[in-house]
Amino acid sequence: MALMVFTKSITLFMPARVETQFLQHFGCIPLFSLLTVYSISTAVIAIKKEQIKKHKLKMISLYASAITGGFAFAPRRFLHQFFFMN
Repeated sequence: MALMVFTKSITLFMPARVETQFLQHFGCIPLFSLLTVYSISTAVIAIKKEQIKKHKLKMISLYASAITGGFAFAPRRFLHQFFFMN
């Protein structure tokens, strides 16, 4: 989980260059980063309070939302151009 939080915190400092910007800096990816940080923190709180079902639901939804990271590789996105276009 620590690596996931670290990776998501890095995306908050990456400017949007391909998509629409808001606040002259951010794109859509940092919104998913904030959702990830929120999900991790509420999952940790739930497990500390021994709310196993709530923790399990938060962790499953967190990993299911990782699928949205695949949209970063969509055509005309920076990562798609970087990895697949020569």
